[in-house]
Amino acid sequence: MNYYVFIINGKIDGKGQCPCSAEGLTCVEITEEIYNNVERYIWNGESVILNPNYAQEQLIKQKQARIQEIKEKLDELDLKSIRAIRAGETDRISSIETEVQNYRNEINTLLSEIS
Repeated sequence: MNYYVFIINGKIDGKGQCPCSAEGLTCVEITEEIYNNVERYIWNGESVILNPNYAQEQLIKQKQARIQEIKEKLDELDLKSIRAIRAGETDRISSIETEVQNYRNEINTLLSEIS
């Protein structure tokens, strides 16, 4: 069986088991290993090679996903604090503020690690 990646604008844009041709598309035959793990590879302008930055890029993606999760939790905490204020439960506000500060600190740490 043959395996191919499709290069558009200098980047791997897809993969398949049949060659294709179109304007602006380069079709390159690859191994089954590359086909099964194409996200780990890049086009260097001449051939498909193992991305030397793959691990770092994955780490950044994981941190960005965690930042998004934290932002969603902060939104939930905002709603909790608004509800607590409206219900006159001001004693809950300080614990919510502590939790918010912990999440903000975590976001700041993750952002500094990404930069």
